[in-house]
Amino acid sequence: MVGKWQVFNALIIDVSRVPSLSAGYCYATRRIYADPRTWKVMWEDLYDQNNKFWKVLAFLESPEPVPEGGFVPNIRGVNWMIDFQNGHPSYALVGKDIFQINQQVPKNFWDVSRYGSPAGLQKILQ
Repeated sequence: MVGKWQVFNALIIDVSRVPSLSAGYCYATRRIYADPRTWKVMWEDLYDQNNKFWKVLAFLESPEPVPEGGFVPNIRGVNWMIDFQNGHPSYALVGKDIFQINQQVPKNFWDVSRYGSPAGLQKILQ
């Protein structure tokens, strides 16, 4: 046994381009499965221009301990894609040197209005 597993609900979000802007775009639909607790994308189904099932993307990140208890998915892990139309898998091992949560984040980034709002991000981009 690798560890404890838990099955939970996912939010299913279908995304497609506005018809007037869809010509030449590779995907007709992107179906996203997101964790309702964190909005973290766990899985995606991709459909070609004819809306025929094409690819699967999965993001298998490892749990990161949260200070004071609990875990969240982090950006280190194995990401993979399977192209079902062409029979081709792709893998990416993702490893970041820095992954910080809550109190671990340097205090100069704790300004939520600056770093966590559209208005604040707009100021940073100027």
